[in-house]
Amino acid sequence: MLAVTVLTSLNQDDLKRVGVDGRVAAQVVRLALLTKEAGMDGVVASPQEVADIRAACGRRFVIVTPGIRPREAARNDQQRVMTPADAVRAGVDYIVVGRPILEAKDPISATRAIVSEMERALRHNGSPAQQPRFSFLSKIKGDRRSRVQGSMSLHPTLNFET
Repeated sequence: MLAVTVLTSLNQDDLKRVGVDGRVAAQVVRLALLTKEAGMDGVVASPQEVADIRAACGRRFVIVTPGIRPREAARNDQQRVMTPADAVRAGVDYIVVGRPILEAKDPISATRAIVSEMERALRHNGSPAQQPRFSFLSKIKGDRRSRVQGSMSLHPTLNFET
């Protein structure tokens, strides 16, 4: 079970407007520690706070990171983003990619490019103890969304569910 920390669409000014003083990273870590103390498995958090969460909660605490954007992709409403390669280097457990695939002219090619970028980051930095997994929304069909899911390895396999 996971808890959400601070949405990736929020920044320091947004937190201040709702009465939260201090840095975004400090609030994220505070919420992650509360999550761990409550016995939950991990959090959903910006990839920018992964190192702080790891330091506070340990390697076995699961971190799911939205706000993943290829370098050329639009940020849209996302404030605290990271590229897929940088997210892998940061040590995320799971990444979530939505609009860069949903809005792509060719969602499958966009997905493969992201996986390739992650693969290069893993090869360059060596294989982490726990390799990240991924879940990509690939396209919308009526009311249903097709998903591309799999476990990230140096030879990723994409499983397509329709």
